[in-house]
Amino acid sequence: MEPTTAAATSGGGMGGIFFIMIAFLAIFMFLSTRSQKKRDNEQKKLIKSLVKGDKVVLLGGIVGTVSGFNGDIIEVKVSETTKFSVLPHGIVTVYKDAPAAVVNGAK
Repeated sequence: MEPTTAAATSGGGMGGIFFIMIAFLAIFMFLSTRSQKKRDNEQKKLIKSLVKGDKVVLLGGIVGTVSGFNGDIIEVKVSETTKFSVLPHGIVTVYKDAPAAVVNGAK
């Protein structure tokens, strides 16, 4: 009689493991979406705080100065003759009132 009860109790363990795996997956999903929302909110605040003259780094690593706004498009001046029209999500970093040496990487 003893082997029958052992088999019956070992079969119920799979449901418990499955439940634990689902719980860990749900916690992981919650934490990852929460951190992504936090990053998105910080990026939105960064973009809303942009003013003309701020130094910015674009997604491709290009460094420039905000020269104006055209609706949702941000005009970025890279050199005396070159301007880019950039969407807000293309701006990675903003240097407010930073010296040119910091932005250009000089030490």
